[in-house]
Amino acid sequence: MPINLKKQRLQNGLFGRYFNNYFSDNMSNLTNPTNSDIQTQLSSYSVGTTDTWLFRGYFLADTTATNWRFRTNSDDASFVWIGSDSTATDSNLNTSNAVVDNGGLHGTQARTSSNISLTEGVFYPFAVVIGNNNGPGTLTLSFSSNGGTNYSTNGLGYFFYNPYAPNGFNLE
Repeated sequence: MPINLKKQRLQNGLFGRYFNNYFSDNMSNLTNPTNSDIQTQLSSYSVGTTDTWLFRGYFLADTTATNWRFRTNSDDASFVWIGSDSTATDSNLNTSNAVVDNGGLHGTQARTSSNISLTEGVFYPFAVVIGNNNGPGTLTLSFSSNGGTNYSTNGLGYFFYNPYAPNGFNLE
């Protein structure tokens, strides 16, 4: 699950790519991104009508714990992958093995992962997608290292991306 990387190669934030279509919970619908963005946090991140954003990079755990949790609060669909399940190509990310499945068309709703074991100082491959079909769309991504007692949306020092890769993730 972990990947050994040199932190000095990475930069803060997640690398996002914009797709001018709603992905309908099917990652194979995401082809030809037309824009990009870097975000150190995804808190009330706005997504336009019939748009999708896919953010990739790495999550750096700051403590070893067996009860890390990830949560999305989104309108419409959002999914989160961490570890080996997030290393597939964009169109091959499998929504059925996402740690957070907040899929479908819906108003703002929250979904939380079960407990995940992470080790301090390890960079874990990480991906999050948010798609909006109708009306205003938003995403808040948060995480907790204590079983959900306290959540943070500030990814500074947790989220990293590879500036040498076209999608912020793959090493070249």
